Amino acid sequence: MSHKEEKFIDEVDKLWSNMQSILDEGELYINGMRVRPRVIFMDIQHRGSGTLPYFIWIINFKGRFRRDVNIYRSVYEEEVLEYDCEAYWCFPAGTKIIDVKTYMNKDIYGNFMVLWARKGDKIGGEEEIRFRI
Repeated sequence: MSHKEEKFIDEVDKLWSNMQSILDEGELYINGMRVRPRVIFMDIQHRGSGTLPYFIWIINFKGRFRRDVNIYRSVYEEEVLEYDCEAYWCFPAGTKIIDVKTYMNKDIYGNFMVLWARKGDKIGGEEEIRFRI
C-alpha cells in the first residue's frame, strides 16, 4: 500500500468516526422510542478535479414502525455549516412523507427525500419527519 493510499484510508476512518460521534451525541427517536443510528459506509469522492471533494455516509437505524403515521424526531446541536451538504433518505416502497420540519431545504419524490443546505446555513436543532407506511 502506498503512502497516499494510507492517508486516504486514515482520512476515511477519521470522517467515519467523527460522523458516528455526532450521531452518538444526538438524540434520535422513532415513535417516541430512542434508536441508535450507525454509520455503515463512508467514502470520499471528487467533483471534477481533486480539489473539490465531497463525502458520502450511509447511516442505518432500526425502529418499530406503525402502519399508520410514524414520527422520526432528532435533536442535534445547532451549527453553521462550513461546507455544502446533502442527505438522501430512502423510505420503504409505498411510504408517504407527510411533513418535514428542519432548517434544511427539502425535495420529496414519492418515498425518496433529499435534504440539503449550503455553506453558512444553520442546521441541527430539533427535526421531525412524519410519514405513513
